[in-house]
Amino acid sequence: MTQKLYELTSLVTPDFSEVEAQEFAKKLEEGFEDCKIIKSESPKKTGLCYPIRKQTAAFLTSVIFEAEASTAEKIKKDLEKNEKVLRFLLIHRKSIQETPIYVPKEKLAEATSELTKPEEMAAEPSQTEPIKPATAAIVEKKPEKKPRKKKIEIESEEIKDDLQQIGEDLDKILDQ
Repeated sequence: MTQKLYELTSLVTPDFSEVEAQEFAKKLEEGFEDCKIIKSESPKKTGLCYPIRKQTAAFLTSVIFEAEASTAEKIKKDLEKNEKVLRFLLIHRKSIQETPIYVPKEKLAEATSELTKPEEMAAEPSQTEPIKPATAAIVEKKPEKKPRKKKIEIESEEIKDDLQQIGEDLDKILDQ
């Protein structure tokens, strides 16, 4: 059988400390029998967009490894049974991603601040032809949805008779 490239990304319970989370990730990697680990990222604590098993934070770990399909299935079943793993994703990869999987917000902010600002772009002379004024864009309006009126249809004469009898009984009670 041939070895395939896989990536395992998992969210581990936040009950661990940083050191315990790293030890847990190493134990997970040790469970990868007959696998060649290509890249492993240490766990990073991150907030979750929505609670998973009543947890609002988790440690994000990622491992890229080569294994046979049967071994990958075994790893998947082991992770499903592990209660410390909140959620995981095991995918077949065609190539290795060169950029880090987790980029802290601070580094992301630094990278975006280095981009050219709009004011600097306007100051530079344009070497392309001038932009023509835009024509009016065609905007397609969606028809408004009207609330549906519920139709009550009385299908049988028996029901009509019962309703009429109830109405007559109510009139007698109100007249007394």
